Amino acid sequence: MFCGVLYLRYTHAISYERLSGILSEVFGLKISEGAIANLLGTVKTSLDDQVNQILQRLRQAKLICGR
Repeated sequence: MFCGVLYLRYTHAISYERLSGILSEVFGLKISEGAIANLLGTVKTSLDDQVNQILQRLRQAKLICGR
């Protein structure tokens, strides 16, 4: 479920209001916009270490997207 919310929010730029509606219509899950914001905040916190590791590797790279 978390992956679906992340995917819809950040890949398709779906608003919290619409996400709430989709989750209700498709899955029968009643969830508020605030709860979605809290969910995304929790997921972000859990991914911070991985993101920092990726950024560190990119900053140390001699070449990024070279052709």
